[in-house]
Amino acid sequence: MNLLCPLCKSFHISVIEKIDTYELCRAYYNNFNIDFEFSTDLILYCKCESCNLLFFTPSVVADEFFYENLQDNDWYYLSEKYEYNFASKYISKDHTVLEVGSGPALFAKQISCKQYVGLEFNDKAIARAKQKNVTLIKQSVEDYARQAQRIFDVIVSFQVLEHVCDPAAFIEGCLLALRPGGKLILAVPSVEGCFGEAVNHLLDMPPHHQTRWTYEALVSIADIYSLTIKKIEYEPIAIYHQRGISRMLWEKKLRNITLKKRLIFDYSFSGRVLGKIANALASISSRNPRKLNGHTIIAVYEKN
Repeated sequence: MNLLCPLCKSFHISVIEKIDTYELCRAYYNNFNIDFEFSTDLILYCKCESCNLLFFTPSVVADEFFYENLQDNDWYYLSEKYEYNFASKYISKDHTVLEVGSGPALFAKQISCKQYVGLEFNDKAIARAKQKNVTLIKQSVEDYARQAQRIFDVIVSFQVLEHVCDPAAFIEGCLLALRPGGKLILAVPSVEGCFGEAVNHLLDMPPHHQTRWTYEALVSIADIYSLTIKKIEYEPIAIYHQRGISRMLWEKKLRNITLKKRLIFDYSFSGRVLGKIANALASISSRNPRKLNGHTIIAVYEKN
């Protein structure tokens, strides 16, 4: 089987891990009470050796029911995010701004600009935005850009790119809507971030996430689309992530001691036991090394 990178379209692909979707479904149900079925028995976790993107194949996208269940949790849409403050520095009152994947339009309420347009698919999020007097458009950026070419000064997308099956088409849609000299700002979870080595971090796997982003993959976006990188920055470690980081580090230590293979998904009996022990240890003894990047990496590109 010829595997293709969804970003740079290279065939130079390495398979890192094979994930049993039956076990993955069981993990989602046990942890989030979400009942989801995959149409394939195995999902491959891969690395593109050309652009360093990590991705899952075949792509399996979550339905609206899946996201509606997740967004009932308070932590799913946070009103304060590091990337919101970061991106707002690139937006002035005379700018036109497009947000792709607006959620309930929390970012829109934190900026002052000439015009704001938000794209969002989730009906509950759209309804919540309307309560704040923000009207969102239920349309993909690829479709919307065909009728809105080169009109936006700034396009932002926070924690969205990792969800889409075709990141190349997504980025091309953003660039079509962006005027020359405009800024594209993308925020994604980082593989080099504080949860990059976490085991059974379900929300960083299918059907929630389709891709995992390295620093090099974000640099590759500029190379592929002839963009100028203005800045790439990691967020600081958030206070509310510290317990999870401690658990991850304890689990990493336990897996080294027991000579368990380093995996991103291990729902075997022994794997779950190690996770529970790590969780217990994290509650009584914190492990937070000084040199560790935060959860999110943010890239700012300028269209030439």
